[in-house]
Amino acid sequence: MTDPKAYKHITRLLTSLNIPVRKTENKVQRFYNVWRKKRSV
Repeated sequence: MTDPKAYKHITRLLTSLNIPVRKTENKVQRFYNVWRKKRSV
């Protein structure tokens, strides 16, 4: 699904910024998927 290290880093970043993770999780995953597609091309 996602790279565990990157995902941990993202969630840690969100927590440090005090942003609710559940709200942003879908956005993060969508962004991450797009980013992976761009890299794989």
